[in-house]
Amino acid sequence: METRHPIPAIDDLQPFDTCVVVGRLADAAAPVNLTTENVLPVLDRYGIREALVTSNFARLHRPHRRGNAWTVEFCTLSPRLHPVWVFEPPVTPGREAARAAVAEMRGQGARVARLLMGQGGAAPLLWWWQDLLKALRERRIPCLVDFGSCDYFHGSTNGVPNDAQVDGLRAIVLAFPNLHFILSHACGGLGIAGSVLPLMQRCPNLHLDISSIINHAWRAEVLERVAKEFPSIDFIAGHWFAHSVLRLPNVYCNMWSLLPLGALERGVREYGAEKFLYGSDAFLNPISAGIGLIVHADLPDEDKRKILGLNQAKLLEKAGVLPAKLRQGYHAMCAG
Repeated sequence: METRHPIPAIDDLQPFDTCVVVGRLADAAAPVNLTTENVLPVLDRYGIREALVTSNFARLHRPHRRGNAWTVEFCTLSPRLHPVWVFEPPVTPGREAARAAVAEMRGQGARVARLLMGQGGAAPLLWWWQDLLKALRERRIPCLVDFGSCDYFHGSTNGVPNDAQVDGLRAIVLAFPNLHFILSHACGGLGIAGSVLPLMQRCPNLHLDISSIINHAWRAEVLERVAKEFPSIDFIAGHWFAHSVLRLPNVYCNMWSLLPLGALERGVREYGAEKFLYGSDAFLNPISAGIGLIVHADLPDEDKRKILGLNQAKLLEKAGVLPAKLRQGYHAMCAG
């Protein structure tokens, strides 16, 4: 097939992936387990420049420091890999133990915390978490809130908090208005808890990673109604594409889904490249399923760069979690 625009070198597009799970995955459907032998070749194969890295070793095994140390050691393979540090409240109450735990995290070079509040973790109770959160606030550490199961046989970051858990999270978020919380993978086949979006409207420091919330679940008219009701919240539809909602200024599309030939090009023509974001769903699905759709699209290089990284960087910066190491480079690309 001939195109009006030549396919650019993937290295020039400089995409980055904000959620890569390494080591043995709990989901048997995963096509590959990322190891020290294959992670960089896999990332290189698809031109992924940077990656935030977590592991189920850190999530599922106690004490978490062993798994956290393993994740950090894994990331020494390359400066492109950035470790995420898993936390539960220290067994010993008080500021001293909490500060020591956070000091260990920063001493090991981790920048982002993952707080285990789901099944098998520590319930979202303010009195239980407050010592650790005070220590994290002192270091201005962004916190991924993980409601996924910590059961080894069901160990996924995917977890939908119920309204009681959201109420507990409300007390935590309101108590720490200067600490950024990001609900991570807080979704399922039926979407998110109904109380999450109203809580976000009331708590500007609570953010939502929703790259798969709408997957196979929400109809276009439902998303349109909710997006209009909450105009200050940015919605990213994952594994899902509907022209009818992309006209809304706060709705974006995560381009993993396999679409009919020409669908992406049509979407860019009608709504602009700024409405689309690259997401790999690594490594439960092959990266090629998402990145090939964009790289081989009949679009200008400028639009491909936006979809493969710049749009995501813009939203991450808006949420206050874009790594400083990447900020200057992506600002330069935006300016160029």
